[in-house]
Formats: sequence, structure tokens, C-alpha cells
Amino acid sequence: MAVSPKQYAPREDADLHGSLGAADFLSALHSWSPGASHDVFVNGDALDRIINPVNLKTHSHEELVCRTPDEINKFNKIMKQDFKSRRQDLLAWYEDCRRWKMQTARGTVQPFKFDQLIERVKAAKTVKYFGGASLLLLQRFLDSGIAEKINCCIQAVRIQRPTILFWVAFTNSIWF
Repeated sequence: MAVSPKQYAPREDADLHGSLGAADFLSALHSWSPGASHDVFVNGDALDRIINPVNLKTHSHEELVCRTPDEINKFNKIMKQDFKSRRQDLLAWYEDCRRWKMQTARGTVQPFKFDQLIERVKAAKTVKYFGGASLLLLQRFLDSGIAEKINCCIQAVRIQRPTILFWVAFTNSIWF
């Protein structure tokens, strides 16, 4: 059965989920290089081109691997609530988790601006791109005429989820 984006979940759910994932990624970058500051960009524009893959009430919660035991306990209590009433508590839980991660990491989480990225790619000597499950950003590189400057590595998606490194559709990394 096909599901339209409006029937599946509100855009705000995906935005909140993406911002928590970005905060988790920023926290990981901070732990790998504690003296450095990093900028993480969230490509919310991609949601204008796809069916929203996030429904906070039902989707697979891969973000739980980055949570504290207390956060997991709170999440489990929320998930035991009535299906119709859990959304507001989930929104608050996501926001609390995101806020805590942002306090412990050094850097920023910002909206992704494709036009600014194009200018940086044009000015750069080399650009390395690692793409996750979604090819939308790569298609935009091709459409804008900058793809020939980019050393690109794409992860192909397999049915066997445990073998996928980054199966979240929003995972992309770019190095200059």
C-alpha cells in the first residue's frame, strides 16, 4: 500500500529526528578530536523530494544506541503509552536528548545550504564525498555541474540491515 507524505508523519518529526542525529554525529566528532570544533549540516530540503521516512511513533529507533541509560528508560516508558498519546512526549524526549548532546559537544548544527556548498566545491582543490543510503545529494551535484570535482564513494544498500554501515538516508560526509 502506498502512503503519501502527509499521511505518514509530520515534517517536524523528520526535522527533529535529523537534528538529534546531527547532534549525535557532532558529539562523536568531538570525542574523536576533542580539541577541534566541527560544523554539522542537516539537509532538511531533501524531505521536499522524498516521502518522509520518519514516524516517531512507529519507526525503527536507531538513535537509541547513542542514548544514556536514563534516556532509554524514559523512551521505553513513553513507548508503553497509548499509541495516539505518545507523540507529544516523544517530541519532548527528542528535544531533551538533542539539547543535552549539544551542551556536551563543541561545534554547531546548522541547516544545509546547497548554494554555499556549490561555491565551496568550486573553490576547493579536492573534495571527497561519502554518501549513505540516499543518492539525492549526488544527483544535485550532477545537476549543478560540479560532480567532476568530487571524489565520490557511495554505500550501496542491502536488504540485510546489520551489514549496512550507515543506513540512515540522511548520512553524507564531505571533506575539503
